[in-house]
Amino acid sequence: MRRPFLGTLALVTLASFASLASFSRLGRTDSPSPRGGSIELARSPGATCDLRDDERYLYWTTVDYNFGRPTTRRAQKGGGGQGIDWRYERATIQRLPKAGGVPQVLVEVKGDRLSNLNLDEGHLYWNGQRHDDVWRVAKTGGQPVRLDDGEQPLFGTVQDAEGLYVREQSTHPRGLVRVPKVGGRSTVVVPSKALSVVLGVDQGLLYWSERIGNSSSEVWALKAAPRAGGPARTIEGVQELPTEFVFDDAAYFVTGRAAYRLDRRAAKVNRLAGSTEYGDRGSIDVDRSFLYWAEGKTGKIVRVPKRGGPTTVAATGGEPCAVLADSGRIFWVDRTGNRIMRTDL
Repeated sequence: MRRPFLGTLALVTLASFASLASFSRLGRTDSPSPRGGSIELARSPGATCDLRDDERYLYWTTVDYNFGRPTTRRAQKGGGGQGIDWRYERATIQRLPKAGGVPQVLVEVKGDRLSNLNLDEGHLYWNGQRHDDVWRVAKTGGQPVRLDDGEQPLFGTVQDAEGLYVREQSTHPRGLVRVPKVGGRSTVVVPSKALSVVLGVDQGLLYWSERIGNSSSEVWALKAAPRAGGPARTIEGVQELPTEFVFDDAAYFVTGRAAYRLDRRAAKVNRLAGSTEYGDRGSIDVDRSFLYWAEGKTGKIVRVPKRGGPTTVAATGGEPCAVLADSGRIFWVDRTGNRIMRTDL
């Protein structure tokens, strides 16, 4: 039986957008990147590292953890776990034309935070952090719909045409589960008791990482299994946590130590370059020639040739934490400045 989560979700239309007064259309040039200027497209309170796109639009999530909080008690940081005061939490999903314009707030959620934004042709998907649940809304906005059955706390939104693949957040997880995109009962596709992160689905295979023991070295095993069920195989172990695969001619991912290319046919992982950022710091992407990722610690968007070679800086400014490559330009998030940026390459 699906548990309703009522009273916290509200649709915000374009007509009510003006009342928010904290979003604006901007066109300021930031500190120049080595290949050109970076343009600020939009600004919002508490931009997160969730950034997705389709052919026309950018989509991202925001969080404001001082919504309605008395000025004298305003929090400097959002906190986590039991430290969150949900009364003052407000999150949104927004979209903006890639050509520029005024951001549209598609969904407003009070008393929750949103993470793991994903999309397909018609819908957006995300996790609610307060209750570890899974939601969907049309890409044009509307009333959000909860998809999971409420039996276990869930995390993740990796998808194929019919379902979302997630991990159970419980103390004693059953494994990796599939949630139908139309909603309904979750089913276990990969039994596992280990701490796992779902990485992607491609060519009939589900990929995930499992932490090996409780070692301080943070070694994670990359694994794959048929998404319809079947034996799992271990591909390789890597240092630090990988949290997203990008599929192209190969599978690409970044951890807190390095950027990698996975040859799926040979099941071989090749190290492309060192990195100084966490593997869970937002989206990574590829174009015809390069793999891109954000390094908030150094204030750079870095890229490396997909077959290996020297790294170069594609953009600089603020605290980058997500990047999308698109037809000779990149879009990215400056987390500190709460900005959506564009850099022409």
